[in-house]
Amino acid sequence: GNTLPPETVEATAIEATTALPPFSPGHLSPFLDVDTEDDGMVPARNGVKKWTLSSRSVSINVAESESESDSEHSIRRRPKISHTLTEAKRNVLDVDMDLLRGVSLSRTLRGGGRLWRCVPHELEAEKRMKFYQQSVPTKGIDIFFSHSWKTAGHWKALSLFIQGNWLTVVIAWSVAVCGALCLCVFDMLPMPFIYSPHSESFADPCPLGCWMLVFGMVASVLTPLACAYLPDCLHFSPLCFVDVACIHQADAGLMERGIYGIGGILSVSKELRVLWSEPYLSRLWCVFELAAFRKANPGGKITLAPLFVEGAVACIWILFTVTSFIYLFLVALRCHIICQSSPSSSHSSSHSLSHSISQGLTFDDLTESLLPALPVLVAAHFLRGHYVAKHKLSSDLEHFDLGSVQCSSDFDRKFIYEAISTWYGSVANFTDFVQDDLREELVTPILSSSMPLAYYLVLVTPSLSVYLEIFLALWKGGAPSDVMISHVLAFLLGYCLCWCPAYLALFIFLCDRFATQRSSKCMDRLQSFAIGMIVLILSDAGNIAARYCFEQGLYHSLIWAVFALVAVALAGCKARRC
Repeated sequence: GNTLPPETVEATAIEATTALPPFSPGHLSPFLDVDTEDDGMVPARNGVKKWTLSSRSVSINVAESESESDSEHSIRRRPKISHTLTEAKRNVLDVDMDLLRGVSLSRTLRGGGRLWRCVPHELEAEKRMKFYQQSVPTKGIDIFFSHSWKTAGHWKALSLFIQGNWLTVVIAWSVAVCGALCLCVFDMLPMPFIYSPHSESFADPCPLGCWMLVFGMVASVLTPLACAYLPDCLHFSPLCFVDVACIHQADAGLMERGIYGIGGILSVSKELRVLWSEPYLSRLWCVFELAAFRKANPGGKITLAPLFVEGAVACIWILFTVTSFIYLFLVALRCHIICQSSPSSSHSSSHSLSHSISQGLTFDDLTESLLPALPVLVAAHFLRGHYVAKHKLSSDLEHFDLGSVQCSSDFDRKFIYEAISTWYGSVANFTDFVQDDLREELVTPILSSSMPLAYYLVLVTPSLSVYLEIFLALWKGGAPSDVMISHVLAFLLGYCLCWCPAYLALFIFLCDRFATQRSSKCMDRLQSFAIGMIVLILSDAGNIAARYCFEQGLYHSLIWAVFALVAVALAGCKARRC
């Protein structure tokens, strides 16, 4: 019966409209935000779940949310959507067990790391929900990944592939090489090339193949990709938190609860792993995750995993693999020329021919000494650019200023500032904590070691494949046992496993030490060339020494192996102290 006057209805409508902040897709989530500059989490504010609904609809939805019955498995009541900054801050480290979800690390790497390579805000809601459905409810998280969506996803996927699968790669490479070796031994694979050794006691032509190099390369690339599809029962894969997969992507209310519940998720995480890239410390939500984890887990593990490390490993491995194929081809070509020039040569004539100035010596120097070191010339400039990021990491932490960190939402900025001030006493205290304690905890291990020692084993697998091909050629050609043992000592042990890691350690040290770019591009490239030439000379010297000792016999090969072992030990000690 009774109707309100038009003036009252209009005034009520104006009041309801002004109670809501202006709509912005960025206020819901970074995964829906196309234009936002903040890759952190920017949900809806003031408890509004559906901006497209009227104020009356919002009130009904919130009321319905509050009247929902608790799940029988929930540990505590679901928190109400934070209507005020004070309430959001007060609940920031509480764990919302109803929404706590984790995803297996191996699942995130399926499809070549599709989850990491995507740009969340460019995906349709249906595709984002597919990522969310990969996660499962949990009571704890093994690894919380903190990263910036501003960084290209393929670098993160590459880093995680190498971090988690380097041992698997080495094992798979070993199995593949052994399989190729057996197939060649039983003549199930052809060995179409010819190898002429340079030994004092043996120089007969030997059949040479390339299958160990091929099988090893394929296994090294495909194994990490295939491991992502193995069931969790067959291999251990830590349960991780990755925002795009563990926060609901369709319901704005659940999304808000998940985003503002990040602090609670961090409190039940065993490790915070920072996939560091240059934009990381410029994103306010990334800084918040560091602050919240250290507050919630004073003794928790924070692992800094700079993406440039695995980028350098991939660069060197690819160049060494390509060079190994070229090297093996030129060895076969040289031996073919020798055999065509003197098909019925005896031991002495073959040996002298292989060392002739016109045919043998030039090819020997090119294939067995110079070519294996050429990747350092190609990679020096690229790696110096990678290690600029390492120095920027230390500088960013040393000169950290919370006021300069970017955030596209004023509400989120106030929310994070209030939380940090509560935890650390003030923003200034937190800044001091980042510049001193956190910097020492995170950066010192990175500065003291430019590359994990385990990665060197991955890097030398292409060279090992080449000299295993030659070892098989000697065995198939009927070489005496002392010649084969000399080859193992001089090339496999002395050169591949000892000398190569030693000069690679020096190479990486020089690229790190002289990473700072010069004022002119010409001088900068000359510096990269100089670094490459220094390391090339060392590599060339090692290869010549290995070849000479192999030619002289078992005793000299043993001396060279011991010398190379001492060299790599000294390089390892130096790398740990630097």
